[in-house]
Amino acid sequence: MSDIPNFKYLLDRLEVVRTQSDLDSIKEEIKNCLPLDKYEHDYEKDYNVHQAVNEVKRDYVVRALDNSKNFREAAELLGLRNYQTLLNWMNKLEIKRGHFTAWTR
Repeated sequence: MSDIPNFKYLLDRLEVVRTQSDLDSIKEEIKNCLPLDKYEHDYEKDYNVHQAVNEVKRDYVVRALDNSKNFREAAELLGLRNYQTLLNWMNKLEIKRGHFTAWTR
């Protein structure tokens, strides 16, 4: 594996996060690979790990879409099997397909 983990590896690691302790235990491993630093605030008040994971996913999906010519290419950048999986993620994460009107599937 390269020095910087790929998106699929990072996503798999995030899937095991259920508590703040879980997040803390993998944070060093993926340091500088994900924008988790923005979640450094009063966790006991308003921290929602599922929301944080979805925000990370949303960030990666949008960046992949911005840096690709079509859904298939974006799915490949993310390590997904096909563009239909990407479309399902976009639906779940409420990313509008019309936002990326410069290209089509």
